[in-house]
Amino acid sequence: MKKRSFNTKKKIKKRNQFAKKLDKIPKKDCVYVDESGINKYLQRKHARSIKEVQVYGAISGLRYARESFIAAKIESHLLAPFCYTGTCHTKLFNICLKDFLIPELKPGQVVMRDNASFHKSQESQRLIEKAGCKILFLPPHSPDLNSIEIFWANFKRILQTNLEKLKTLAEAIDFSF
Repeated sequence: MKKRSFNTKKKIKKRNQFAKKLDKIPKKDCVYVDESGINKYLQRKHARSIKEVQVYGAISGLRYARESFIAAKIESHLLAPFCYTGTCHTKLFNICLKDFLIPELKPGQVVMRDNASFHKSQESQRLIEKAGCKILFLPPHSPDLNSIEIFWANFKRILQTNLEKLKTLAEAIDFSF
């Protein structure tokens, strides 16, 4: 398999162009929207055993339902968190926008999204623009420029840490938020 670089000149140029646009937008007007999810089956990364005895085992290949989330982030504030079972699709994303996020937005804000196909529907564009907001797509392969991606990574780390202390995934999710 051929290695691909995510730091080609073209991609670096797009990231720099995005950064210049971002510098012109007040932080309070930057609304980062993204989804994330976890499988109900989270395995432990380490096993326990008697000292100096190696542990061997298999991880189940069974698939489990996925708990997913959509939310927005402005500076350090989380907006309109929405939890559902399954994966995201255009219809669900637009329902979340219409019923949860749009009522929280203020005219003039800029809604930033990654390039997932369900983010690009005409309906989502119409909803955001009707709220008096603008849309800015993140450059491809740039999770470091999306502050809610960083939030989701930290959320999953906290969730993984607390899952063993709590009885259910739902309790761990509530605790982690």
